Amino acid sequence: MHITLQSSHVIHIAGGFGFSPTGKASLTLESFSIQQKEDDEKFSAFFILRKYSTPDAFLEEYSEALDTNKCLIEDGHDHHDDVIIDVSDQSSWASPQQVSHPFDPSSSGLYYLIFQRCSPTGDDKHHKVSFLLNHHFANYAEDGREDHLSVGEQPLPTIYAIFGMLYAAAAAGWVLAVRRAKKAEFGAAS
Repeated sequence: MHITLQSSHVIHIAGGFGFSPTGKASLTLESFSIQQKEDDEKFSAFFILRKYSTPDAFLEEYSEALDTNKCLIEDGHDHHDDVIIDVSDQSSWASPQQVSHPFDPSSSGLYYLIFQRCSPTGDDKHHKVSFLLNHHFANYAEDGREDHLSVGEQPLPTIYAIFGMLYAAAAAGWVLAVRRAKKAEFGAAS
């Protein structure tokens, strides 16, 4: 994802990905920069991959952060499952930052990736950020096969295949019924 000159202090980057106990998240941040004045207050910003119990729980916290300028990592809650890239230190911007996080049974679940600028606070035209963030989310099967589907989406290919076969069988049955009806109609006419 490439963000250029974004003034929002909270950005929803990716989310709603369900990691299994064998899942893995890899984040690579490059070319991070901010436009700000020399006399501005200390800069504080983070990329947070955070676990939520439901999509509604994410939306509630995200909306609150947008409305109140609440800093998500300073909310007083224990978020031991958070994966964080701290970009507050300007010297870290020169080289790419990489984070790889494997999940286990206690940390698996629904995660959302968010960027937040905690200070200076608020949305304005004087503190625009730009960055390139590559994220790779995957779950791994027992045989080591990589699956890019979220835990809740993994059964979908099987379900689609079953319904596809049922549809094909129903279509074949319909064609046979139409042909039989035509034969019966033409046979009765002669």
